[in-house]
This record gives sequence, C-alpha cells and structure tokens, in this order.
Amino acid sequence: MKDFAISALLVMDAVCRKGDVSGSMIMEQTDLKSGTVYPLLKRLEADGFVRSRNEDGTPEGRGRPLRIFYTATRKGVRAVASQASRLKPTIDRLTRLK
Repeated sequence: MKDFAISALLVMDAVCRKGDVSGSMIMEQTDLKSGTVYPLLKRLEADGFVRSRNEDGTPEGRGRPLRIFYTATRKGVRAVASQASRLKPTIDRLTRLK
C-alpha cells in the first residue's frame, strides 16, 4: 500500500482518535484548511479508509445544514498503524535533533 501524505496522515489520525468527527472538527485538530480536508476525506472514503454518515435530523430543525461525520474503517486503522510504525524510527531521530 502507498503511504499517506502528511496531510492525509493528520486527517486519518484525527478520525482514528475521535471516532465520529466532522470536517470542521478535523480542521480544528489539524490546523488544515477546508480546501485540504474535504477533498482528502472524499478520497479517503473512495479508497475505503473512512466512511461517512449524515447527521440525524433535518436542516430546518437544526437551523443549519446537516453535518457529515467520518469514522475510520478497519482498513484505515490498519493503514495508519502500519505507516506510524514505519515512521517511528525517523520521528525518533528527528526529535533528537533539538
């Protein structure tokens, strides 16, 4: 499997740690912009790493558009864990450069 780009890894980390998470919540956690987050979520879902669900209710009842929540799939969790274990030695070396 091809490794995630850093931005995709940040998004996947946020989804894996929080469970049902909206795009705006991911943006808050990662400091990534909507123009990065939403296309990534669409691609990650198409590739089977996340799945989405619409918020319950109606837009009229909430007074705003319904949010979409994202959850990592087993495939997504395994991919993140695999890449994290391969990156750990590099991250350890980089943190010692202080």
